[in-house]
Amino acid sequence: MSLWQSTLAAPGSSRCPPESSAAMHTADLFEDTAAALQPATPADAVGFEIGWDHAHYRLTPPPRQLEPANPVRQGWQAGTSVFGTRTLKPTPPVRKWLQLRLNAWRRGRA
Repeated sequence: MSLWQSTLAAPGSSRCPPESSAAMHTADLFEDTAAALQPATPADAVGFEIGWDHAHYRLTPPPRQLEPANPVRQGWQAGTSVFGTRTLKPTPPVRKWLQLRLNAWRRGRA
């Protein structure tokens, strides 16, 4: 007999009573954060995507774009946590493309 069998709960049962504070549904965990994930403006969404693409190619955005409230940083951090080391190789055309997108976004043309 395994030690694990004696310590695990039966399938479909819960060790926490439903009225306890420890019993929480997964949907409750994400209810309050749904509004925080929405970009404030369309420009913020584009900045987030630019940061995401930097992370996809394992490139760091310019230091000026790494301020905490900057959408580029937020997208870069999110992408870095998702992609990890599974990234694409940044070719010179890709670097130029990201640079053009970032400069257009900074000028409000993206």
